[in-house]
Parts: sequence; structure tokens; C-alpha cells
Amino acid sequence: VVAVLAKEALGDNFKAILLPSQHSSSHSITDALSLCKKFNIKNETISIAPLLEAYPIKDNLRKGNFSARMRMAILYDKASEINGMVIGTSNKSELLLGYGTIFGDLASAFNPIGDLFKSEIFEFAKFLGVNEEIISKPPSADLWEGQSDEKELGYAYSQIDPLLEDFVDNRA
Repeated sequence: VVAVLAKEALGDNFKAILLPSQHSSSHSITDALSLCKKFNIKNETISIAPLLEAYPIKDNLRKGNFSARMRMAILYDKASEINGMVIGTSNKSELLLGYGTIFGDLASAFNPIGDLFKSEIFEFAKFLGVNEEIISKPPSADLWEGQSDEKELGYAYSQIDPLLEDFVDNRA
């Protein structure tokens, strides 16, 4: 969703940076490249696998946080290289749950979807024409093999979002 919005708003002044690791599923890269092709988005792939191999961590949570921070460090360096800005991808559900990494995925120059619940993002993705294989797969940052947001949280976004909306937006 963020890539499609950025391409629409910035045209050729937008570049997507794909940051897979050895823990990324093969379809993550093929899906991302397919989206870039569909929307004519310039892109570059930089593997963070060498960084994770150079600093091996056994604990999945620490490995995930380290991966998120390495990805953001690369994004900020690439932004500096092209005189650009880092666009965030965190949504309201993640932000309210504290489901993010400080100096990792929570760091960005601006975050265009920060006020949308994850459930709304799925609907917005359909509206924008995001590839169905991306919309239908479980949300994951590929931080370790088999990692998914909902498994880690213990609940589906379809269960969490109505509660967050009642609690925060409706002040229930």
C-alpha cells in the first residue's frame, strides 16, 4: 500500500528498497518484484543476510529487532545517498499495540498509513489494486523463519482491530 501510494504521489522520484534476509520466504521477494513491475516502481534489492551472519543471534525476538534496525539503517543510508526520505509502513494497529522496533520499523520521516488500522489497510490494498497474493498472505516482516504478525500477537487483526477502534477512536 505504501509503495503504491508513494509511486502515485512521487512518480519516478520514488524508489522501493527490498531488504530480504536468509529468513525471508521466497515469495516475499517475488511478490514485491511483481508489485513493482505492475506499478512501474523503481526498486533495488539489498540482502541483510550478511549482517545477520556477521552478528548471529539465536533468540528470535532479538534477531527480529536487530533485523528491523539493520533494515532501517540501510534505508536511511540509501535515502541520504539519493537525497530522499524514508517512508514508514507502520499502521495504527501496530502502533497502538507497541508492535514495532524502536530505531527499526518505527523510525521514518513520515508514515502515510499510521492512522489506518491493519484491517483497513487490507481493504485499501484491494481498492488500490495491490496484487492479491500480497493481500491474501499472512502479514509478516520475515524476521525469522515462519514468523507472522498474528502468530506473534496471538490474535488475528480482525479480532484486535474492532477492540482497538472501540477503545481508541470511540473512547469506549
